[in-house]
Order: sequence, then structure tokens, then C-alpha cells
Amino acid sequence: MSRRRGARLPALPHARTFLRVLSGSSRINTTVAQRIPGLN
Repeated sequence: MSRRRGARLPALPHARTFLRVLSGSSRINTTVAQRIPGLN
């Protein structure tokens, strides 16, 4: 995941907004991932 972010960030003009969405969605994704046994 980290490699893809580093490769895509320079190409994004709105990297800051993208990071905000990632940080906000990451919290939701972690909680959902914990509920799904397949991802763990």
C-alpha cells in the first residue's frame, strides 16, 4: 500500500485532499476489517 501511495501522490494535484480522505477512511476501514474475519 505504501509503495502505491508514494507513486500516485506526485501525480495528484490535490494530494492533501487525497490524504485527508485516506486518513478519514482508514479509521473506518480498520474497524470494518476487524469485523471481517477474512481480512485478518
